[in-house]
Amino acid sequence: MTASPTLGKDLTGLEHMTPEQIRLILDTAEPFKEVSERPIKKVPALRGKTIVNLFFEASTRTRISFEFAEKRLSADTVNVAASGSSVSKGETLVDTARNLEAMRIDMVVIRHPSSGAAEFLGNRIDSNVINAGDGKHEHPTQALLDLLTIRDKHGKIEGLKVCLVGDVLHSRVARSNLWGLTKLGAEVAVCGPWTLMPRGIEELGVKVFGRIEEAKLQRHAVRPYDDRELADSDTKKATPVSGGRYHFRLQASLSGLDEGDRTKGDLGIHSIHRKRALGSAPFRRGRHRSTWNTPSRL
Repeated sequence: MTASPTLGKDLTGLEHMTPEQIRLILDTAEPFKEVSERPIKKVPALRGKTIVNLFFEASTRTRISFEFAEKRLSADTVNVAASGSSVSKGETLVDTARNLEAMRIDMVVIRHPSSGAAEFLGNRIDSNVINAGDGKHEHPTQALLDLLTIRDKHGKIEGLKVCLVGDVLHSRVARSNLWGLTKLGAEVAVCGPWTLMPRGIEELGVKVFGRIEEAKLQRHAVRPYDDRELADSDTKKATPVSGGRYHFRLQASLSGLDEGDRTKGDLGIHSIHRKRALGSAPFRRGRHRSTWNTPSRL
């Protein structure tokens, strides 16, 4: 594949993308949602292209989502995991990619524990590179999926109030969402313990609340019901905790996402893995949540 004159060669993050580029991706993805509803889920958009899914981190949902999307677009796919490759014998990231590129591949989808790995790789090989999550940096395809889901629900993103709740510091998805939402004109707030907030996050133009009660005083996130909830935001996204140290503090925040008397039209999106200990059951099953019915990753 070659570099698009509009989008460039690689998709490594949303930070350096323009609002027009993000909208172009969302507009292009919109008609492909219908493909998944067909009896024969196949279109020839990527016929003849070979895509390598190069995953250096364990993944289920992201890897399978990419593989489904690639196959439904008729691409030939190859899955490479670090544990079963020459990486375990000391081969470098670039050596692995160049060996694969010698086989005339067209694209690499990479997930890596080191921040900047996707851009590092993209600068050293000719194939297109898609970032499926790199360290604590960005996860642009998940954020694009969230943006598409929000736009489908509300018909727009500009002017919406969106609150990201939880571990923003360690969340690459939250970081990509911040960039994407602010670029598209949403009013973004983050809510969680200050120990889980990146230093200087206010400089990105977002509101920061240490507790849901503080957000309520600003009429940005909650109403004072007994089972507190996020009510004044149009959309809420809960981010998972990295490790168990902050489990109970996040649990207190997530208890505010129960079904209760949530305002009609609200949308809740969460990226928490299906662990019964995290999140409240009503939020996972609530009629306003959007978890399992979202389209495949872009």
